[in-house]
Amino acid sequence: MNFFKATSTYGKSFKKTEVQDEYSIRIYTGGMAGVNTASEKVKKEADEFLGQSNYTGYQTVAVKRIWFPFSCVQFTLRFFS
Repeated sequence: MNFFKATSTYGKSFKKTEVQDEYSIRIYTGGMAGVNTASEKVKKEADEFLGQSNYTGYQTVAVKRIWFPFSCVQFTLRFFS
């Protein structure tokens, strides 16, 4: 039933946070898509980001589910060389 799951970044990518080497991204979800589906999407986005940067890896620092005004999952990732 994957056709009931939808994710999007609305063209936005990682935003630098106030912490060095940490970036956040919001994955907007629809249908039956939840944190697991958003996690799959953020992994793809992070792998693409790695290919365009000098970083060699990353770890997830925080995951926050936001319900209003639009359903999304906000991820904070720490990238390292």
